Amino acid sequence: MKYTRICCGNTADPAILVENGKYYLTVSSFRSFPGLKIYESENLTEWKKINAAVFDNISDIWAPDICKIGDRYFIYFPDSSGNIYAVYTDNLYSQWSSPILLGSVGMIDPGFARDVKSGQNWLFFSGGYAVPLSKDGLSFAGESKMVYEPWKIPDEWDVEGVCCEGPKLFYRDGYYYLTLAEGGTAGPATSHMAVMFRSECLTDGWEPSPYNPVLHTCSPKDRWWSVGHATPFEATDGSWKLIFHGYEKGHYNEGRQILICNAVWENGWLKAVASENADIMPQDREYVFADTKAEKLWTDFSFFGSFDSNRLKITRNGLELNGMGESVRDSCPLLINETAGDFEILAQFVDIENQGEFGLTFFYNENCNAGICLKNSYVNTFCLGGYRGYKKISSDVLYLKIIKHDDVLTYYFSEDGLRFTKTETSDEVSGFHHNVFKGFLSLAPGIYATGGCTAKCKKLILKFI
Repeated sequence: MKYTRICCGNTADPAILVENGKYYLTVSSFRSFPGLKIYESENLTEWKKINAAVFDNISDIWAPDICKIGDRYFIYFPDSSGNIYAVYTDNLYSQWSSPILLGSVGMIDPGFARDVKSGQNWLFFSGGYAVPLSKDGLSFAGESKMVYEPWKIPDEWDVEGVCCEGPKLFYRDGYYYLTLAEGGTAGPATSHMAVMFRSECLTDGWEPSPYNPVLHTCSPKDRWWSVGHATPFEATDGSWKLIFHGYEKGHYNEGRQILICNAVWENGWLKAVASENADIMPQDREYVFADTKAEKLWTDFSFFGSFDSNRLKITRNGLELNGMGESVRDSCPLLINETAGDFEILAQFVDIENQGEFGLTFFYNENCNAGICLKNSYVNTFCLGGYRGYKKISSDVLYLKIIKHDDVLTYYFSEDGLRFTKTETSDEVSGFHHNVFKGFLSLAPGIYATGGCTAKCKKLILKFI
């Protein structure tokens, strides 16, 4: 079945809200901060980031749900330890509240639902559980209870496990509909899937869809692997859609990207049908930092690991990034998370300091990264903790460039921006992904600086090949 990509890069676990003729979505941000970026679209093909909901440092932000209770907008999300949080706002374009800890339930992936008869709010969770919510949506109003069971995956299928999670709910024509992710979100290409149930009662009596799995990668030959974690929704024109995620075949290191397909109703059940639109492709970007407002940076950039606005300043010379840590692994680099395919990234650094370390990196996590840097006046490349030294730099300006092509990183440097020197070594990075290094992340490009060093980046350019 043909799906359409609508967002590139590691934009996993999409949750969508249709409001006032527009679409708003958010995705798992994992260890990137600010987290829970908010996207807006009028047509499901052109998306822009309008906000970020979480600036607080929470260990790891997993699959969210976005909803509206009364006149207030909410995002519910878990961390990797099973703590459940809520943030809220009265205006999607304004500041969100600080995260409110609702409780630790040992489950993940909250999905909001409201009983149409009683008005009781609920959060559904992984593993078949649900917890009643207070009327204002800001606290639990009871204990968790088992309310549904997973769909039985055929024994002969290659999956990562049952992994019953990602509940999304809506009400239509006398039935509640429940959509679940099963099979595991990584592992074999055929692992993940979306299954559906319906019931006249929100907390009991769920019957499985005859079309299960509604979404599934049937073969490693398919273009999109591990498709699942779907949210059904009614579009503004009255048609129905499924929004979900998947890995592009052979590109695990790009993370799970947002996909969409059409859906039709047959005999009271929603059935996925092929999408006819073309994929959204990544766009070239040029950041001249002196012309950029600091608050606007957070639509495209995030710190890995922790957020500290004091580390970053915009001056007439560009972006100044105060370093931290002893090497790239603990530097909390400034990353761009939404890339795909082949591209080159070029950074111009000015007013170079002779001590410390700064540069360009492709960063998965602390133990999995590669790049090119200036370290104690010498150009170095690095991969998986090993450094390789090259030329000593005497200029106060340095251009660093990395070309990613067929999952090979090739490194270049220049002192004038015209004549570039290619380093002797390149790195193959196709294995820099979750199935090897865990974490559900992607190999994201960005800049970094270590403690005692301030990187002054005048310009950053991404050009897709």
